[in-house]
Amino acid sequence: MASPQTAPVAPTPRTEITAVPDPVDTFHWLPCDLTADIRVANFTVHRLLSLAVGSVVPTMFRVAEDVTLHVNRTALAKARFEVVENRLAIRITELL
Repeated sequence: MASPQTAPVAPTPRTEITAVPDPVDTFHWLPCDLTADIRVANFTVHRLLSLAVGSVVPTMFRVAEDVTLHVNRTALAKARFEVVENRLAIRITELL
C-alpha cells in the first residue's frame, strides 16, 4: 500500500501588528452635553409657572456640597460650583 503524499505548505507571511488609534485622538472633536444635577425640594408646577426674571429658586444643596455631573446622560463626576474671575465654574472633586 502506498503512503499518501503531503503537499508542501508555504509559510504564511507575517503581518505587521498595527497600533489601534487612541480614541481621544480620533474623536476629540465630537460634541457632548455636560449637565449638573441640582435638586430642588418641593418644586411644583405652580412654582414653575410663577417663575419670572429675578426669581430665586432655593436648592437642597449647601454652598460647598458636591453635585453630580453627567456627560450625555452618564454620571461622570462629582463637582462643586465656584466663582472664578466673575464666572460660575465647576471644580471636579471626584471621578465616578
